[in-house]
Amino acid sequence: MPDVRKILERYPNVLEVGKDAKKARKKAKRIKRKTEFKELGEILAVYLQRETSNAFRLNSHLAFDYGRKVQRGFGLGLDEIEEMVNLILPEKIIEFEKEIRVKLCDDLFDSYLGYFFSGLYHDVIEDRDSITFDLRKTLPKFPHLRYRLSNKWGFGYRHSRGELILLGYPGGYVGHEMSGGKIEVIGSTSDRVGYKMRGGEIIVRGSCGWRTGDEMKGGRIIVEGDVGEWTGINMVGGEIRVRKSIKSLGKRLGGKISVWKDGWVEID
Repeated sequence: MPDVRKILERYPNVLEVGKDAKKARKKAKRIKRKTEFKELGEILAVYLQRETSNAFRLNSHLAFDYGRKVQRGFGLGLDEIEEMVNLILPEKIIEFEKEIRVKLCDDLFDSYLGYFFSGLYHDVIEDRDSITFDLRKTLPKFPHLRYRLSNKWGFGYRHSRGELILLGYPGGYVGHEMSGGKIEVIGSTSDRVGYKMRGGEIIVRGSCGWRTGDEMKGGRIIVEGDVGEWTGINMVGGEIRVRKSIKSLGKRLGGKISVWKDGWVEID
C-alpha cells in the first residue's frame, strides 16, 4: 500500500476551505499538470482510508463534499476522474481488501464510493459533457462481496447536467437527488435508483432492486429489465417506465408508473 500521507504532506493546504479556498485553488492550477497516475492513486487511497475508518459513517453527503474539496484542491478534470475509476480503483480495492473485509462485518458499514466520485465531477461537468465509469472490474478478486458493498455507493448523486455512463454494476442509490442531465447504466443496479430524484433521466439497461423511485419528485426512470418490491413508494411526481415486470408497487401520492404491453400502459 502506498504512503497515503505523502501527497498531503507535499500539498498541506490543498484542501483548505473558507478564506484560504481561493489561495488553494490558485495553487491547484499550478500543480494540476503535475498530477500523475501515481498521485491519483494516492488521492484514492486517502479516500479509502477515510471510508474504512468511518469518516463518512451514516452520512453519504460527507463523502460527496469531500470529493468536491479534492477536485477543487487538485484541479482534476473529467479525464483524470475517469482514470481514477477505470484504471486505478480496481487495484486500490484489492489493496484495501483486508480493511474492507473487516468493515463488512459491521452491519452499519456502507460504501460511499459513488458519492465521492459524484463530488469529484459535480463542479466540472457541463451540459454537453459525458463521463464514463467502467465498474466491470471494481471487485475482480472477491465478487462474493459485491452484494454487501451494494449498500449505498450513490453514483450520480446530485447529478444536474451532462451525461454519466456507468458500465457494469454500480451498486445502489444511483441518481440519488438527481436534478437534471442523464444517467445511463449498462447493466443492472441495486436498490433505490432515483431516490429523491427531482429531474433528469435515468436509463437502466438491466434490472433494478427494490424501492425504485423512492420519494421521487420529478424526472424519468426507464428500466429495460425487471424492478423489485415497493416500486414508486412515497413517489409524488415524475415517471417510471418498466419494460419487463414489477414485483410489487409501493404506496405513492403521485407520479406515473408504466409497463410495456405492446406500448406503454400506465398502471395504478
